[in-house]
Amino acid sequence: MIDNLTYINKKLNNQITLVAVSKAQSFEAIKELYDLGVRNFGESYVQELLCKINLAKQNNINDIIWHFLGNIQSNKIKSLINIDFIHSISKISQLEILDKIALKKINYFLQINLLPTNNRLGFLEEEIFDVLKNIRKYKNLSCLGLMCVLPTKTTKTSDYWFEKMLILKQQIVEKNLLTKVELSMGMSDDFIEAIKYGSTFVRIGSRLFGKRVYK
Repeated sequence: MIDNLTYINKKLNNQITLVAVSKAQSFEAIKELYDLGVRNFGESYVQELLCKINLAKQNNINDIIWHFLGNIQSNKIKSLINIDFIHSISKISQLEILDKIALKKINYFLQINLLPTNNRLGFLEEEIFDVLKNIRKYKNLSCLGLMCVLPTKTTKTSDYWFEKMLILKQQIVEKNLLTKVELSMGMSDDFIEAIKYGSTFVRIGSRLFGKRVYK
């Protein structure tokens, strides 16, 4: 874990946030990374996230920055009212609910569905511009930019998809829809390529933690 963290940190700079994806990992593993200086941790399941937030509090750890990365189920969205970052906003209805119930300013990314036939959630590239035109009304939410999970079962390389995200970012800036566009993309096997195409948040799990402790 120490060697991998050292390697990853050498590939990052001050503008890139490392999110340690602790899904299906023990709290002891989170604590080990925390003691090494990692502060951003990401979870994909609401109940697991809430459990680990509680464990952190019980251990007098109050400065972890929690990121929610998974699909947002409508019956569990109210559990995210006090989270720091949500990377997986895939519907306008989620913003509507969160803005009404948020306990603090929530930072979020709009998830992009790069290949609609690939069973991914998210907004299509061509509709994201209209979505961004209507987000200023949400006073308790702050849109940081775009997130993607790369399609599976495709002959295209990761560079192809990351470049599409970079182009989309540039178009958003040119249209003055956001003054700054962060990109949440890149995981254990492709974070270096993602950084090359402008990623500012990388989500790394197995490279840091190894195999998942449970499913």
